[in-house]
Amino acid sequence: LGRVREALPQARRAAHDDARNPAAQSALGYALLRDRQAEAALRAFEAALMVAPAFAEARLGRIDALRALGRDGEARQALEDSRAAIM
Repeated sequence: LGRVREALPQARRAAHDDARNPAAQSALGYALLRDRQAEAALRAFEAALMVAPAFAEARLGRIDALRALGRDGEARQALEDSRAAIM
């Protein structure tokens, strides 16, 4: 957990400095998830998807965040939507 707390400010800065970079937004999302900030992580993954709707890393991160929030129905739907998008 200590390393996550060290990485969070860097991830926030990268996401802020390059808000149109889906990889930076996703990296922030995963750092937030590891820090048990699922709601904020969900927002970061959704920001990445606004820029790059097909970005697989953000799609999977969004599913993880939804599950962490106990929103399993939405997570299942997001998984189905992702499967349909790649087929």
